[in-house]
Amino acid sequence: MKRVVIILTILLLLAKESTASLSDFLNSGSATQISGTVTSIIDGDTIKVEMSGTETKVRLLSIDTPELMNEPFAQTAKDFASQTLLSQPIQLFYSKNPTQQWDDYGRLLAVVVKDDEIFNLKLLEQGLAVRMFIFNDIIKFPAWED
Repeated sequence: MKRVVIILTILLLLAKESTASLSDFLNSGSATQISGTVTSIIDGDTIKVEMSGTETKVRLLSIDTPELMNEPFAQTAKDFASQTLLSQPIQLFYSKNPTQQWDDYGRLLAVVVKDDEIFNLKLLEQGLAVRMFIFNDIIKFPAWED
């Protein structure tokens, strides 16, 4: 009986993941979408993206990965980002509100989508990131809490 409950729980979680869409997690009316190619990985939550001939440093919204210099699993998070994103075409979603587009370090604050999957969430699912709730009008915060 216990095994059946565990299997059903796993199936429900998988079904939830497979039926989730971008609109479940993003307020697309508040977002600007742009295509680009990942040119380098700085760490698990910061990448460089070439968009329209310009390279831009991008900070992934709503998550935080370990810092490379002093925290466990930092290299694992960076490696996962490299294996998944490096040299790949992606979509970036960022706020139309200029005050929510950039952080204090000059990085574009964005949600990264590859093959219709939100990479920010992939890091959470892999246990390589934690949620970081800094207000941004493109994020549907309750969906990110599940």
